[in-house]
Amino acid sequence: MMKKNFLTICLGVAALVGALPVYSQDVVQSSNWAVGLAAVSSASPYRGYDQKVWPFPAVNYEGPHYYLQGLDGGFYLAKGESYDLSIDASIATNYFRGSDTTNVQLKTLKTRDPSFMTGLRYRYRADWGVLQVKVAQDVSGNSQGQTAQAEYGYPFTVGALTFIPSIGRVWNSNKFNNYYYGVSSAEAARSSLANYSPGASVSPFAKVAASYRFTRSWSAFAQVSYTQFPNEISRSPMVGTKGLTSYLVGVSYHF
Repeated sequence: MMKKNFLTICLGVAALVGALPVYSQDVVQSSNWAVGLAAVSSASPYRGYDQKVWPFPAVNYEGPHYYLQGLDGGFYLAKGESYDLSIDASIATNYFRGSDTTNVQLKTLKTRDPSFMTGLRYRYRADWGVLQVKVAQDVSGNSQGQTAQAEYGYPFTVGALTFIPSIGRVWNSNKFNNYYYGVSSAEAARSSLANYSPGASVSPFAKVAASYRFTRSWSAFAQVSYTQFPNEISRSPMVGTKGLTSYLVGVSYHF
């Protein structure tokens, strides 16, 4: 039980802290390290899952050669005043346990474990905003799939309050989607669910992050995000929603 709860909290951290726009540190932080406490609330796309709230420690680091944000980290290959290119590593937050759902049919399905993704991240900063592009490959052997993400954000500051609205799209390969949302013929036979093999997909998303600096060392942060599922995902017999909304709040100490 403790192992499962720890995994769930880690995935919540990856889902939201790692999803906070990494360029937000350029705007709201003047120090390299930030540690604090946060709470995350994120629903699962799978049927029969309850939305829960988990507290967790939040750790961020932004240095000249390396960065860490939640469970997303990497090192820079090139870095200039307006751009950077890095090798990025993160955890795909998708996971499924039959024991976690109240749906009787889904309880018979096999486990879908998180995928460890590595790839490249490129950011470009200008007066008109920040553009970020990421491509990644699963190296854990779980999904064996690929993902790509393009995101545009416009940070702006009003006094001690910084807002970062952003929009983007996430592409999942057919292998990635089939692992997390597909139903094999064997699973269909024992669960009475329809056999399902989704193709590649593109999911639009939008989010707003905010940070308020109380003092030079202390700040509060929050984020709300929404991802719209395309038909390839929403039509899966495993999925019970057409989109997900997630929330994050917390406080940080910068040093």
